[in-house]
Amino acid sequence: ERNHYICLSHCWGRKQLITTTKATLATHQQRIPWEALPKTFKEAIEATHSLGLKFIWIDSLCIVQDDLDDWRREGSKMGAIYRSSYLTVAAASSHDSSGGLFATSPPECSPQKIIFEDSESNIFVQAKDSPCHSQYTPPAHKMKRLPLLSRAWTFQEMLLAPRVALFAADEIVWLCPSLKSCECSSALDNIFDKSPFLTISTNSGPNRALQWRSTVEQYTRRYMTFEKDIFPALSGLANLFASQGESNQYLAGVWENSLVEDLL
Repeated sequence: ERNHYICLSHCWGRKQLITTTKATLATHQQRIPWEALPKTFKEAIEATHSLGLKFIWIDSLCIVQDDLDDWRREGSKMGAIYRSSYLTVAAASSHDSSGGLFATSPPECSPQKIIFEDSESNIFVQAKDSPCHSQYTPPAHKMKRLPLLSRAWTFQEMLLAPRVALFAADEIVWLCPSLKSCECSSALDNIFDKSPFLTISTNSGPNRALQWRSTVEQYTRRYMTFEKDIFPALSGLANLFASQGESNQYLAGVWENSLVEDLL
C-alpha cells in the first residue's frame, strides 16, 4: 500500500542527535542530506526501501523539538502513529543513534570459507552461539545489551505497534500478535508477551483494572530521562484502554472507577 510507513524505535543517547527545530524545519521539509544522518537512521531508511516502502517516521525528525505546541500536538499522536504503522523497526542493541541496527559480530562468529580439495566449489559457514533470551526480560539493569528495552518511551511503542522487527545484539526477533520468532529458533514463550494488553478490550471490571495496574508496574520499571515525560509516554496506551472499555475517566496514570486501588 502506498501509504504504509515504518516507525523507528531507538535510543536517543547522549551524543548530539540530528533533530528538526524551528531553525531547520524549512530545510528539512525540502531535504535532509544523507551524510547528516546517523547510522541507525540510515540503516532504518535502507530497511524501509528494502521492504518496498517509501515512508518512515522518526521522532527526532518528525516533531519540531523546540516548538512546545508542535511537541504537544504531535506527541499526543505518538500512540496512534505507532499503532497505525506497517512495521516498527526497533534498534534494540544501540545505546544511541550511531550504533545502527546491526550489531557487530565478534571475529570468531564471522563467516569462514571452507575449500574442498579437488573441487571448484566453496562454502561459507558461520559458527554462532545460541542467544541467551534472558537478556530480553526485565529488570532493566539486566538489559545492558538491549538498552532500548529499558527506556520508558519505547514501552508503548513496542506494545502498540502491529508488528515489530527487533534488532537485538545477536539476532533479529519478529513480534506480532500471532507470532513471536527469532533467528536461533529457541522458544520465546513469555518473552515480549504483547497479548495481555492487546486483549484488554475483551475484559471488563476487575480484570481490566488489574491489567492496567500490571501495565503501569512494567512501565515504571523503565528509565525516564525527563520527569515531565512520564504521562505523555504512557498516553497512547491510556487512549487505547479508554477507547475499548466502559466509560471511565483517565486521571494521570489512574482511573476514576478504580482510583483507590490504583493509588495503592
